[in-house]
Amino acid sequence: MIHLPDSLIAKSYRWSDQVVKDYANGNNPNSLDVTVLDADKDPELQAHGKMAEVAFAIYAGYDPLQQVSWTRHCDGGFDLLWHNMLWDIKHTKRGFNLIWPLGKNKIFDSKHFDNLALVRGEKPNFEISGWITKQIFAKRHKVAGKNHFLEEGTRHIDMRELWGIDSIGLLW
Repeated sequence: MIHLPDSLIAKSYRWSDQVVKDYANGNNPNSLDVTVLDADKDPELQAHGKMAEVAFAIYAGYDPLQQVSWTRHCDGGFDLLWHNMLWDIKHTKRGFNLIWPLGKNKIFDSKHFDNLALVRGEKPNFEISGWITKQIFAKRHKVAGKNHFLEEGTRHIDMRELWGIDSIGLLW
């Protein structure tokens, strides 16, 4: 469990407020093109996504002020470089699925990352819940259908199918 200090929570909110304003002003059109469910208008969602990246960076032993991108532009497909691998961090407050957002389905193959990590929780406490390689996610994910709690077409995998984050050391 990672407990974020108030200063990093506040920084995440300042960042998210600016990102939402940037979307409203027409900035980041590529990111806006793949946004679903009004995520571009939701500073709370944006802030918690950033806090998940911060929590993962802390878990990895990094200074999140240095290793997490605080720019207001789209990332190149990954959030952190850790153990010589590119990590894309996904967040849920209380859910049990790592999801690939519906709007990004068309760009999954072109995104540059090696692994996905699921971070669960809400301020100030976050848990690194598991991880999976991009290749295995591509093979094993399910797609939400009609009457599913996720938006129809959303790729997802149950967190029980993820590897524990401590298993990352087994790769070396």
